[in-house]
Amino acid sequence: MRGVIRIASVLTLCATAFGFSEQPIRPRNVPADAALVPFDKSFVWQRCAIEPTTSFVRCQIYSEKGRVEHDESFFPYDEGPTLEKSELSIASKDPDAGPDWVCLENGRILMPGSRYDYVRSVLNKKLPKERKR
Repeated sequence: MRGVIRIASVLTLCATAFGFSEQPIRPRNVPADAALVPFDKSFVWQRCAIEPTTSFVRCQIYSEKGRVEHDESFFPYDEGPTLEKSELSIASKDPDAGPDWVCLENGRILMPGSRYDYVRSVLNKKLPKERKR
């Protein structure tokens, strides 16, 4: 019984760290490896992988309710080199996180190809100078 109480306490602490009073329930269609990414007073689920046929990064972003917001090739905001699979660790606590881009643990940001120019203009206004490249 103590183990159950400890697990519940840890989950409560994690939810509090994300700014949620409860741990969000993952919708059925959101893959198990999608990361929960909070921003402002909301959150999304994100996952990225390297497309084997093109070597592009393909990301999916799901809304709180599991609606697919993006499922396409994403490109680096910094216009830097192509990413390796090992670099695709999604930052779940990045202060610059948002609903239309992916912040990675290594500090890089990925933007959807279909909205690249728009998202770039949003990030140019939002990001602190030291993060812009």
